[in-house]
Amino acid sequence: MRSSIITEPNGRTVRVATLFRSREWLGIMLAHEMSHVHDGIVGNENSHNRDEWLAGEVKAHRMEMDLLKHWNPKTTVS
Repeated sequence: MRSSIITEPNGRTVRVATLFRSREWLGIMLAHEMSHVHDGIVGNENSHNRDEWLAGEVKAHRMEMDLLKHWNPKTTVS
């Protein structure tokens, strides 16, 4: 797999290929991937359209950063 956790095209399958060191980090990564599932199923995102895919990645990454800041307010992620 190209990543330790991925969403298959069209958001029908999420694959986890590693153990995470903390439940919190696993939760953040699952939330990121579930954002893609939501975008594909509810938002009708076309994962084969580069612009739509990139917009979904940016949105999921921003949510991931917000979750990291919530989990650890001292974090310096941006």
